[in-house]
Amino acid sequence: MAITVPTDRVVHIGNYDSNWYLSTDGQSETPGQFVQIWNRDPLAEGGRGSLWRITPVSGAPSERDTTYRITLVNLGGDTTVCLSARRSEVEDDNDPAHQSGQGLVTVQTIAPDDPYQLWHVVPVDREHPVFEISPMRFPSYALGGENGSAARDTLVRMTRKWGGGAVAAVQSWIITPHCRPA
Repeated sequence: MAITVPTDRVVHIGNYDSNWYLSTDGQSETPGQFVQIWNRDPLAEGGRGSLWRITPVSGAPSERDTTYRITLVNLGGDTTVCLSARRSEVEDDNDPAHQSGQGLVTVQTIAPDDPYQLWHVVPVDREHPVFEISPMRFPSYALGGENGSAARDTLVRMTRKWGGGAVAAVQSWIITPHCRPA
């Protein structure tokens, strides 16, 4: 059975190395926040800051098959922010290591034409829902913990993929659908 990206569903994104969750720093939907690996209950605060939706973006320029927008889900209202490979609206550098945030990942207000908000989500395992998440704007980078760490309270950055196709465990993410209690 081929592993596919769970699209248009509420999902948890957990780091493969630690199985701790991708979450906003402030556990809310406020634009401009850094994104981190966190070990708290992902449903604390009603899931605020740690529930996501991966949506295919049609017509997005891509060297790979599909490009996605990864939005933060607000269970109590409209979703207005998404994962961004740009720390602020004024950054426009071709190398994420030279950005003022040195490649730190944030959530920003959704902007349909912003290429920094588009991502490649690629399976890295044939049997398990493990994926590489790479910014479309910087395809030689993947999401990973700062300084190669998957520890709790670690900021997430764009980290260089050394050696081409394979990514390190800290750059791999388990994406599982969220099941609301009935």
